[in-house]
Amino acid sequence: MSIIKIFCVILAFQHVSCLLAPRQVVLYDRTNYGGMSLTLTDYSFNLGTQYNYNDRAQSVCAIGIWIFYDDTSFGRGGSGRVQYVSNTGSQQYCFNLGDSVRGKLTSVRYGGHVTGLVESTFTLFEYTWFKGVAEEKFTASKPSLSLSSRHQSIIITGTSSWTVYEGLNYTGASKCLSVSGNTNIITDISSIQIRHSSLRSVRKGCTADADVIIHLPSSPNVASNFENVASNSTL
Repeated sequence: MSIIKIFCVILAFQHVSCLLAPRQVVLYDRTNYGGMSLTLTDYSFNLGTQYNYNDRAQSVCAIGIWIFYDDTSFGRGGSGRVQYVSNTGSQQYCFNLGDSVRGKLTSVRYGGHVTGLVESTFTLFEYTWFKGVAEEKFTASKPSLSLSSRHQSIIITGTSSWTVYEGLNYTGASKCLSVSGNTNIITDISSIQIRHSSLRSVRKGCTADADVIIHLPSSPNVASNFENVASNSTL
């Protein structure tokens, strides 16, 4: 565990803006960013065994897209509750975790590109709300998906649109996912008329012969949302 010094500007009662390195999350074991902290720049399958920080986090400061789980291994098998934060700006965003994961946080992973916050990426997850151990992340066209038989949620970063196909090698029924902004977070692909586990290939860009064009609503530059709760916090 580490305690870091950060320069912060208080924006609201529970929201703070701080200057820190890209794609980083700092967990705090007290609300309002107090107590002992743990800084992560990579995935943690189990905060307890890796850092002795299981069920401790009460608040966080994050830059990038981070997903928080109350179960180990990112909600293996689709279990547990989830909260995510999406912050593609240049400043840290701090907030108290929601009741569903506060004091219960067990695993954490980031979404998007490994090095850049707004690089174009397409990521498939096994279950809704980005649960499950397996994910498939790519930056270029993919003629054959590894997770073709199991995917239920998607995170898209960057400004590139994508065309998804129900057949291998860009064949079969197709949909253009037209993006807006730098982040598009789809907690359940059925919400955009894509059947669970129905995709077999993905092409970067929107092709002229796509059967359907789906205009994805852009996520705010800074947002936090938690599963099954109609609450969204933005700056």
